[in-house]
Amino acid sequence: MNIHYAETKYGFEWACAKIQRLFSNKEKGWITLGIQTPKFEGHKGLQVYITKTGKVRIFDSRGEWKQPNVEVNEVVVADARADFNKE
Repeated sequence: MNIHYAETKYGFEWACAKIQRLFSNKEKGWITLGIQTPKFEGHKGLQVYITKTGKVRIFDSRGEWKQPNVEVNEVVVADARADFNKE
């Protein structure tokens, strides 16, 4: 199987995905990468903002992706591990 790969001026193409640097600031140490595919392109594409400390924020046409506030009950985790170990 031959997968398309090409370097571009600001990034690269891999298979159907295009990854490129959209914005960056060397002094402040942040970068924004764009990710596009045939199903996620143009204004629907993803933007990944990375700070110099490593914080990552992801945006699409609807805005920023937020991590859900989910609390995991330790008993549920223990039960799931027990069920997994039975198999």
